[in-house]
Amino acid sequence: MNDASLSRLPQSFLSLPQWNDWQWQVLNQIRSVADLDRWISLSVEEKRAVQNSAGRFQFALTPYWVSLMDPDDFFCPIRRQSIPMDEELRVHPYEASDFKASGIRAANGRLHHSAADRAELFVHSQCAVYCRYCPQRKVTDAATGESGSRLNFATLTDPEWQEALLYLEKHPQIREVVITGGEPLLLNDEILRRIFSGLKAVPSIRTLRIETRVLSVLPQRITPELARILKAVQPVYLVAHVNHPREMTREFCEAARLLSEHDVPLAAETVLLKEINDKTAVLSELFFSLYEKKVRPYRLRHCIPSQGTDHFRTSIAAGLRLIESLRSSLPGLALPEYVAETLGGKIPLRTESVLSRSRKRVLLRNHEGKVFVYPEKVFQVSS
Repeated sequence: MNDASLSRLPQSFLSLPQWNDWQWQVLNQIRSVADLDRWISLSVEEKRAVQNSAGRFQFALTPYWVSLMDPDDFFCPIRRQSIPMDEELRVHPYEASDFKASGIRAANGRLHHSAADRAELFVHSQCAVYCRYCPQRKVTDAATGESGSRLNFATLTDPEWQEALLYLEKHPQIREVVITGGEPLLLNDEILRRIFSGLKAVPSIRTLRIETRVLSVLPQRITPELARILKAVQPVYLVAHVNHPREMTREFCEAARLLSEHDVPLAAETVLLKEINDKTAVLSELFFSLYEKKVRPYRLRHCIPSQGTDHFRTSIAAGLRLIESLRSSLPGLALPEYVAETLGGKIPLRTESVLSRSRKRVLLRNHEGKVFVYPEKVFQVSS
């Protein structure tokens, strides 16, 4: 927690030794207007939206995450990501109720074979914080799995786990498993150790990848013991979801340092969000800061058109202009790939740089719009 946040915390929390205990943070998630009102000055719209979204969308915040919010600024990028607005209840015809890429599903939908050599394992449905632009925030009927993702159950069951392992063993073309959720790192150390070791025991599985938001919303979860567990099952890549420079607190950087010291490769995914991070200066600072902390900016994802998220989406044209602007201000390793997630998977979004091609030359356009002639190699077939 940054020092500036201390003055605005409820006094009852200031002296708690449990503040740095990740399990305490989860057990004390803020889930109501009354609880949140103790921390920040809520607007009338925010109060109304939190109350009106009950039963339709999940709402939960860790005390740590709320401590990063500006208590008096409605436009604070931390609170805009995580406190509902009236627009969230407005559904447009082009917004999907259940946004999933095509692929084969096994183990009651827990395992998703979405690409030839890769599968996703959904180990848990709970999140530490429910981001307002995420399809996972939608409340699902746990008995039927309807009105949202079928994956919105609790923890992976033993029968589902065994079925997932059997599927992986029968499909040796799968070389990587992406461990996701919900928030996979909300599971305790022993369950995670069992999952990691079970997956690595499948001969064809060569790498693991974990998708997580905890470095931003619950950095206390990155404990020395978890870092040791991750080191023991290398190669495992950790992809942190981070959207704004304000998320990179002292605690965030300490968690990243601990993982790096245990040889855990780190990458970051960012969602492009209107009026939150859709400025060159904001994204440039975020991506370079991540790069500086040995967290590779991996992907800038266009906001998924799921229900109630229209107010978060920029145009793709605006996103392309942003990424072109960033090319001139960032090292190549600090520049993520801009992608759109579709029912056919993730598709890279690029301004066309190859204008024309012939047998002898290629016309290329750079980020400034300047055109250059590049020689094309001509292969001659010997007689």
